[in-house]
Amino acid sequence: MKRLDDDIARAPTSKGKKKKRIRDIVKFVPFSELKRDPYMLAKEVLEEVPKQMLDYFSMRNIKPNPKRMDDKQQQVIQGLMHD
Repeated sequence: MKRLDDDIARAPTSKGKKKKRIRDIVKFVPFSELKRDPYMLAKEVLEEVPKQMLDYFSMRNIKPNPKRMDDKQQQVIQGLMHD
């Protein structure tokens, strides 16, 4: 497990060579130590997800969608524009 969860490990390629991993997608959590505390178990399991998601989006140059206004805000703005 330690080898899979190693942030600087090298992953084997299909040709048998090793190359540095771009992202660490494995998180080892000792279930036996956290099985009685579901909150801490979930916290540990999901700890790396936000950073991994942001790193992936950044690597792929994916930008967030612009914030949308709700219907009421849009009606107020349209009303102001027609006055």
